Amino acid sequence: PDWQVPEGVDILEDGRIFRMTPAGVADFIKLNPEKPGLTALETAAAACREGISRAHILDGRQTGVLLKEIFSNLGMGTMVFADAYERLRPMESSDVPGILEIMQPLIAEGILVERSREELERTQSDYWVYAMDGVVHGCAALHPGDERTAEIAGVAVDPRYAQLGIGAKLIARLSEKAADEGFRKIFVLTTRTADWFLARGFKEGSIADLPAERLIGYNNERNSRVLIKNLSRDISTD
Repeated sequence: PDWQVPEGVDILEDGRIFRMTPAGVADFIKLNPEKPGLTALETAAAACREGISRAHILDGRQTGVLLKEIFSNLGMGTMVFADAYERLRPMESSDVPGILEIMQPLIAEGILVERSREELERTQSDYWVYAMDGVVHGCAALHPGDERTAEIAGVAVDPRYAQLGIGAKLIARLSEKAADEGFRKIFVLTTRTADWFLARGFKEGSIADLPAERLIGYNNERNSRVLIKNLSRDISTD
């Protein structure tokens, strides 16, 4: 069916909605009241409201569907969940090895500047991560600077989960955090992903727009583009 999908519900590239909260199910049903197949969703959401942590809706005609749902990256059906299945949270020291593993391919391609374990541990308080079922699949940092300006850096997402919009969720959370802490604008230096940031409210800037302390450390050999986003209390979360 041609579903109407509420904000905050992710759709995979194959058109499948692989997870929803009970509240998301309620919003989904309101938008699609006459569509078939809603009974299973309603039942799963009701089970979660009664104390069940998770309910999985699967097509029993598919061979091995239960094992594939449990052991594949994004499952095979739709999961309705009431527990802390996914979280945006500050990075913990135990996350560092996994973050380095996610960053390494991007470092090898020249998309990210190389970071050591020691550097990540030293700047741990700047980083936030996206975790699903307790496993980290993405990260980004907010480095505070002078002139009421902060830098977004170290944005990395496990490519197997890129279609979930993890990077955008991290940027939105750090934008909110920067505004709450009184920063007027955030900036990012990028060599390969400018279009992605421009689509999320950043604008072209120049080296002259960098705060003095960051200008000193600017690497002319990388020739990174400077992208800037002005902040307000009304932060977009697209």
